Amino acid sequence: MASDFNMDDIQRSLPWFYSLILLVLLISHPCCAYDATASYYGPPYLPSSCYGENSAELPGDMLFAAAGAGIWSDGAACGSIVHVKSIDDDEIFKVKIVDYIGTASSPVSAPNTAVALPRPTFKNITGSSALWAKIQILRK
Repeated sequence: MASDFNMDDIQRSLPWFYSLILLVLLISHPCCAYDATASYYGPPYLPSSCYGENSAELPGDMLFAAAGAGIWSDGAACGSIVHVKSIDDDEIFKVKIVDYIGTASSPVSAPNTAVALPRPTFKNITGSSALWAKIQILRK
């Protein structure tokens, strides 16, 4: 009985098969993380650049942030979720972008950071009481 596949067919299929495996690995694995800095701010947190005086848009668990210039993207970041973690810990926090650092209602503790978090959130994520701390931002 003759086989439907010969060695040439198998060899021609291998590049396609390996490409498929690579694609599955890339899709299922978190893309990347980059080192950044975080500062803290507020209260007050309103008005915000994204939501004005609408306090309903601020998560009650204080997991929100003002975005720095690199994340802000002329307001396109409003409402987006940024995955943040401390350099020293593997716990990931999902933080909602609600404001822009440059126009935040209260001053930030350190300029030119990637995000400014409410002070309790900053302390919870970074474990620091410094003016700024190193963090990682994960792209999912």
